[in-house]
Amino acid sequence: MTTAMEGPSYSKMAAEAFRRNADISSESTHDGDDIGSLAMLQTQMSGTSLSDIRNPFHRLTRITMAAMPIVFAYLRNNELFRCALLNRELHKSAIALIWGRLDFSSPSYAPMKMLEKFLHSLPSLPQSTLELIHEIDMTEIDESIYDTVPENWLSLIVRYCSELRVLIVSKARYLSPASVRKLHPYAALTKVHTLDLSYCDHLNEMVLKRIADLFPNLHTLKLAHISGLSDGALSELVYTCHNLSSLNISYARSLSNASLYSVAKFCTIRLRELDLSNNERISDEGLAILAKYNVHLTHLNLIKMSKITDFGINSIVKSTSRHLKHLQLHDCKNLKDPLHTMRRIAERCQVLESLTISWDMIKKDVAVLEHFQSPLTELTIRKLPEHTPMSVLERIVDFFRGRPLRTITFTRDWYSSDFLYGSYTEVKASEYIEVTADEITKFNLKSESPTIVLLVNERETDTSYDMHNW
Repeated sequence: MTTAMEGPSYSKMAAEAFRRNADISSESTHDGDDIGSLAMLQTQMSGTSLSDIRNPFHRLTRITMAAMPIVFAYLRNNELFRCALLNRELHKSAIALIWGRLDFSSPSYAPMKMLEKFLHSLPSLPQSTLELIHEIDMTEIDESIYDTVPENWLSLIVRYCSELRVLIVSKARYLSPASVRKLHPYAALTKVHTLDLSYCDHLNEMVLKRIADLFPNLHTLKLAHISGLSDGALSELVYTCHNLSSLNISYARSLSNASLYSVAKFCTIRLRELDLSNNERISDEGLAILAKYNVHLTHLNLIKMSKITDFGINSIVKSTSRHLKHLQLHDCKNLKDPLHTMRRIAERCQVLESLTISWDMIKKDVAVLEHFQSPLTELTIRKLPEHTPMSVLERIVDFFRGRPLRTITFTRDWYSSDFLYGSYTEVKASEYIEVTADEITKFNLKSESPTIVLLVNERETDTSYDMHNW
């Protein structure tokens, strides 16, 4: 096909096309009416090579080859396989993506079967292919009575995937002491920077300590919903993985303030993101030690921490105010003066970009939001009560008029009216316009403000309502 396109007929066609362009450009020059077209033609002529003249499809092919790697990021593996058959250059890019982000989903096989085939093929894969494996996501792997993950799965990955960067094994019951015992005593994956062990609530302290030795250079560590995460295990993890910049220890109900002493000591400079949500034993003492040493935090999550008070929040906000960009703070039931705390946050956090609070913190005076001078782009107000007037929403939007705020999200729980609609009972109309999904849609269509208002159900955003936690 390439030889045919390089024949005389295609060369004559290309030459004739360029002669026509030259005639058009000369006419435009004499008339002086279309200088823009002349400039565009000159640009095209100057960027044309001899191969483009011989093959009119050559330039289009080069543009396609340059654009395909961008498109590849949005394609599934079966589509990437088809693209890999086009030519050598696309084959190289597609294969790198297929092996780089391993996906065990398949229209023909169950994820469990795909994992078994992958583990079985690891010893026979060439070294060049093994070096392409950078990310393994095993979230979809689900064991059954008849199909179980082999106990040596982790040792195979450690032995052959030396270039691995990201390992996601959330909700993995097969990450057991038996699989850890099969590892070589000195085995380690030094290039892994992200590890997700969320919802592995069966892990004990021995397994977590061995994992710390296995991944010593972690930057991101997610340990959410692990009931076996103790103060000793977390201390061992942060001591060994001293390069941590992001740490998620939410829903770890066994942790106390003692664990935060280790976090503050060994993650002093590099720690940027910290999620402490739903830890019922951590109090102001733990926040005070974080405020003393971890002053470079940019992301902080303090959702549903029942023992912290205004003092603890003010102390950590004061120390991290120069860098704090994302703050989540709601359902902290021990706050005595939430309005005062909100004013302190507004005064000190001058680089805050995202803020999540509860309605109870501002219900006495919504105008406290007007004090925020930071470049807020996202504001979330949780648990908006039923029958809230639309005038409240309009006031909040007016506070941020002319500022970079783009999204205001209200979350609500189930309202009593949700269960009355569709029955024989009628909902009485109120004297004012209430915040509802329909009214917010009308507001967004009529509003001249660039801020978009959303209303979502509380249970759609709260992970505690997931089926895993039933």
